[in-house]
Amino acid sequence: MEYKCYKCKTCGHIYNEFIGDPIFNIPPRTKFSDLPNNWFCSTCGDSRDLFDEYEYSQVEDIVDDSIHHSTTHTVIVGAGIAGWSLAERLRSHDLNMTITIITLDDGDYYYKPSISESISQRKTKTDLVLAHGHDRASLLNVNLYSKTEVLGINRISKQLITSSGKYSYEKLVLSVGASPIKIFPKNIQPYIFFLNNLDQYEALASNLLNNYKSILVVGAGLVGCEISDDLSRAGHKIWLHDISPRILSKIASEEVSSFIQNKFSKAGVKFILNCSILSIEKNKNNFLVNFSSGKKITYDIIISVVGLKPNIHLALNTEIATGSGIKVDDYMMTSDPNIWAIGDCIEHSGETAFFIDNIMHQVEIAANTICGRFDKKYKNPDSVITMKAKTCSLEMKTKGINNHDYKKEILSHNNDYYHINYFIKNKPIGFYKCTAKTITPNAQSSNIHQEDFQC
Repeated sequence: MEYKCYKCKTCGHIYNEFIGDPIFNIPPRTKFSDLPNNWFCSTCGDSRDLFDEYEYSQVEDIVDDSIHHSTTHTVIVGAGIAGWSLAERLRSHDLNMTITIITLDDGDYYYKPSISESISQRKTKTDLVLAHGHDRASLLNVNLYSKTEVLGINRISKQLITSSGKYSYEKLVLSVGASPIKIFPKNIQPYIFFLNNLDQYEALASNLLNNYKSILVVGAGLVGCEISDDLSRAGHKIWLHDISPRILSKIASEEVSSFIQNKFSKAGVKFILNCSILSIEKNKNNFLVNFSSGKKITYDIIISVVGLKPNIHLALNTEIATGSGIKVDDYMMTSDPNIWAIGDCIEHSGETAFFIDNIMHQVEIAANTICGRFDKKYKNPDSVITMKAKTCSLEMKTKGINNHDYKKEILSHNNDYYHINYFIKNKPIGFYKCTAKTITPNAQSSNIHQEDFQC
């Protein structure tokens, strides 16, 4: 019988009919069409309707022809998307492997990208949790040690030194994520929201629950644009700041940035671009921000989303090779042959990448090699990157557009969408797809926002 794979449009999670889904006790060789109606993506929580069949040329990269049985003990440090996804994949490959997850938080599983679009829906921390840590661990037959800090690694004895004692491993996976880049003075940092975890989200959501606020969002990348749009739609006064002269400057073309910025502006978002923050004065209930343009503006809340830096301290202190991230080879192995690394903490071929599709591919490669299969290698996928802003969404695939011999086709209609397709010798190599939704600015925005701020 032929088995197929199906990929989630939202997060890239793959349902493999040959493997099944251990999270929901779906046995191997269960056809996608036979899945229960209430089945959903175990990575992001979206419904089965958002899965597309994978083409065979891609399926063969991930379909296993056997299920391995071993007594290996694999320890995963970190219980984010990468850590939990690896545990799920390892369990699919190996029914007997001992799998342990050690994490500093409570181990609850949630889809982090959803944080930037949940304020307007008035979602709580509880709403965002897809599965409690120990429930998920039970489903996967995984040992979970939550609220446990890993202090060091003894590579000679193959032991982790933690806040609750020592834990031995045979194979170790570092899935320790990345931390927000902090550009503000230390005395200001405790008052800034960085939105890198559920606790930060809960604190912000509670702060915004009953009152409209004036909010400065620092960083006009994908997350900055998403959170600005979401907060604006919730009725708050939003100023989006970046040192670049346009939004999405690192990933989008100038015409794409301009189209999206225009839609955001009509929806009530204000922009403070092409200037820097000179100082922030914290008062009792607000902040006075001094910009290099000479403008001084008061805000109730500041959110910083200027970027991430991989967490490398565990590897660095253990003399595992690091650069911008923990260095890994094509098999996700570090400079120690018994230690792997996946997720936001890694550097591969001199590059870091903080996209879900990258993580899901890393999980597949790491699971294969931990189980002794070295027939596939990792390379940064040519993924479709999405911005989920409801005012104007963006899908793009741009990895091949650096070739200057391309031809460009622009499609637009009634200012509702703006699509650019790129070709080389009539072969499509990339695209941008901006799709706007006509909305009426909320009452708060239309009454309060009177001018754009362009430094």
